[in-house]
Amino acid sequence: MEIKGFSLLELLLALSLAALIATAAIPAWQQLLDRSRATAEINRLIATIQYARSQAVHRRQTVTLCPADGQLGCGGDWARGIIVFADGNSDGRRDSNDPLLRVTPALRSGSSLSWRSFGSGAYLRFRSSGMTLYQNGTFIYCPPDKNPHYARAVIINRAGRPRQGRDTNGNRIAERSGDRDIRC
Repeated sequence: MEIKGFSLLELLLALSLAALIATAAIPAWQQLLDRSRATAEINRLIATIQYARSQAVHRRQTVTLCPADGQLGCGGDWARGIIVFADGNSDGRRDSNDPLLRVTPALRSGSSLSWRSFGSGAYLRFRSSGMTLYQNGTFIYCPPDKNPHYARAVIINRAGRPRQGRDTNGNRIAERSGDRDIRC
């Protein structure tokens, strides 16, 4: 009867090879994870924008999207969450009689989301036609590590349609409106 097994040298060689493969795979896995998280956050933002726009058309009234303040009102930090509400008097603030339509949760800790627009910096409003109230602008998402390769832009045109910023110059950094690279 013959006993088969591995020698110590074979075992050390196999462990070394496994460690080498793991060392190469972990950074690639982390990049995939970071890219997936950024994509998920931006897709959630686009879905919220499209929902607000469709509700404005469906309800035939102004619908506002603003950063949540923790009390289901409008605050100043988009990363803390977003609320969508039917804005009865079109003032961009949620009053006690304005129905709350949707609340999105806060971003992952350390992430940031900003909104810059032509008409207003505090909120995004949609008219009953689905168009914005002269608020073409850009949302900028930055991940916790502020790496611009995982930053994203959502550009809103005056008609209320969102689109993602693209990397048109080939440097692996998405551009915001005006073909300028996103900076975190």
